Amino acid sequence: MYVGEYRDLLRDGQGSYTFPGNFFHYSGSWRRGKMHGQGELTLGDGTSYEGEFQDGEIEGVGLKRWPDGSSYSGHFREGEMHGEGVYLSASGERYEGGWENNQRYGHGQLRLANGYIFSGNFAAHYPSGLGKMVYASTGHVYEGEWLAGVRCGNGLLQDASGDRLYEGHWRDNRRNGDGV
Repeated sequence: MYVGEYRDLLRDGQGSYTFPGNFFHYSGSWRRGKMHGQGELTLGDGTSYEGEFQDGEIEGVGLKRWPDGSSYSGHFREGEMHGEGVYLSASGERYEGGWENNQRYGHGQLRLANGYIFSGNFAAHYPSGLGKMVYASTGHVYEGEWLAGVRCGNGLLQDASGDRLYEGHWRDNRRNGDGV
């Protein structure tokens, strides 16, 4: 059911629409029958979005919240996290940085619930390329290359006081070779 403004028999201007069966509810701006401009969308499962819409799609800057308490504030493209943004998980993770198609991508910082902090490059949601991990439990710091979330390539592992523990090649998250 739609309540709001019309133009040329299409939803246009401000209005609210509830899809039959409460599959979703939208309140905000409309243009030529499509959600367009600022609005609020609530899905039947409790997921909500507040922000920009373009031609019926979540597009631009907004805030999305999930029923479990997780949230994302930042840029969207075609309904997916894309561009710069901040994601807070219900389990206590915090990621701030680049996104591409709902996956961490580009430069960012990930703070895990266990206190570990990774700063560096991401690809396909995982640390890949150059990055630095601070291990809260030991104070150790690894700085070097990553591949699909594991240490892989050249890197340096230091203890909490900055003393070198190992510098050299890593493979599958393990020291590989003699190193220094």
